[in-house]
Amino acid sequence: MASLSEPFIRRPVGTTLLAIGLFLVGAVAYNFLPVASIPSVDFPLIRVSASRPGADPTIMASTVAAPLERRLGEIAGVDQITSTSSLGSTNISMQFAIGRNID
Repeated sequence: MASLSEPFIRRPVGTTLLAIGLFLVGAVAYNFLPVASIPSVDFPLIRVSASRPGADPTIMASTVAAPLERRLGEIAGVDQITSTSSLGSTNISMQFAIGRNID
């Protein structure tokens, strides 16, 4: 009973040519693959805005943004929360896991 490797051992030149051919086919196919240096990924993102007219940024951060961040952070699947407070307003961005459906 002949083994699977026997014909390749008996014909080393053919085996070498086959290996080179497979390598060349792979190299040519690799050039046709769509590759981006920075892939375009759309993260599920929700933005929340809150306003308190006349409040300075430190008041907005401590009395509005911080409590909202704590409560919004309890939502399942939230990966990252960032907030920006300015005069009279605060903006909070919540980023979810890529596979999460936020609709």
